Amino acid sequence: MHLSRIQHDLGSITLLDLSCLAELISQSQSEKSLPNQKIDLSTIINSSSQALTEHVSGVIFEPINGFEAITQKNDDCGLALALTDKSEQHQPTELPTFYPNWGVEFVRHNYGLAYLKLFYHPGEPKASEKIQLVAEVYDHCLYEGIDLVLEISLFALNDQKNTLEEFQEAQLLAVQDFRDKCHLMALEYAHSALACATLTAQLDVPWILVDRTPNYAEFKEQVRIAMESGAMGATLGQVLWQGLEVDQYQQAVTTTVRDRVIELDRIIQESLSAK
Repeated sequence: MHLSRIQHDLGSITLLDLSCLAELISQSQSEKSLPNQKIDLSTIINSSSQALTEHVSGVIFEPINGFEAITQKNDDCGLALALTDKSEQHQPTELPTFYPNWGVEFVRHNYGLAYLKLFYHPGEPKASEKIQLVAEVYDHCLYEGIDLVLEISLFALNDQKNTLEEFQEAQLLAVQDFRDKCHLMALEYAHSALACATLTAQLDVPWILVDRTPNYAEFKEQVRIAMESGAMGATLGQVLWQGLEVDQYQQAVTTTVRDRVIELDRIIQESLSAK
């Protein structure tokens, strides 16, 4: 499968990330000290697949939690399948953890694009190993005839929080390290229109924005700025559930969450058509 499968007619990409729900629910229960509260993850993912995929161009699933909900997605919605399990990667300096008994060939068998989530910093000790790993995955995707989406999550070295300048410099270097090793890059907000435009200029492949802010209103503005600065779309994940209690998730799928998906997709499509 190729990028066109997860694009709207004019080329924009609204990618619903359902692979984040297991980790999000686990975190929410832990923060609220409700570890024993019964939450039916599969039902939430299944309902989300049914109610939300008609409003987006593509959806991300993982091969374990809720995988069967693929059959419930809208036929016009493209599919991306996660290769790596970020919840099992305990330190960002580690190499990514791949799902067991899963790989690029299985993604192709399920008619999806491969989605690789990577923690990265260009100055980390294992930077070259991560670059080589992504290159090998990319080559495997080329061999199997499917496209690779690479999501890069930057982290700070030595447990020190990056300054704005350090973040932007590291992100730019990361883009340069991987721009020839994927078909689409998913990036965090670069904190300004100029920085987003600089990313666009450095890339030979399209890029989309990843939701990293827990604030929905803030993310909407980030999407607008990124789209005006060359981005092709965005992933919609944890930000959709912002402000909701975990026991409200199921009901919110057809109310608050759906409304947010529709609004963000409209912003993405209108921003691209206005270019």
